[in-house]
Amino acid sequence: MEKRLAELEAKLTEGSAVAARLQKLRDCDWESFSQALPEGTAFISYILTWDMANERGMATEQRYLALVVKKGSPPILLDIGDATSWDTFVGFLGDFMHLLRNAPDLIESQGEQEAETKLCEKARRVWDSALRFAASGKWDIMS
Repeated sequence: MEKRLAELEAKLTEGSAVAARLQKLRDCDWESFSQALPEGTAFISYILTWDMANERGMATEQRYLALVVKKGSPPILLDIGDATSWDTFVGFLGDFMHLLRNAPDLIESQGEQEAETKLCEKARRVWDSALRFAASGKWDIMS
């Protein structure tokens, strides 16, 4: 029965570009994936995880993991910290980058001194957030 099912599936997908791509993905392993990477590069995928251990089935702790694959090396999984710290840090960084992109307009509308003050305040918040996160020790290698 299983053999017949496989034959029918093969017949149905014959000539399908999508099926051919899916088959390539099924056949790919970490070793061939890492060998296919260009020299001096790495593949990094960020993963948000959460613990659903409480009695109401709600997320109790969210963390970010980073899956890292370097050319010719096995994959490693890094626990890079609790999601709240990262989200706060990335939020501050995003705000700061937005402010930098708009600095010329800010200088024009509020003057150089006011623009410099706002940029310095935002940079200080980003830096403080980065220092708190680094000092938290909430990130470590899992593999």
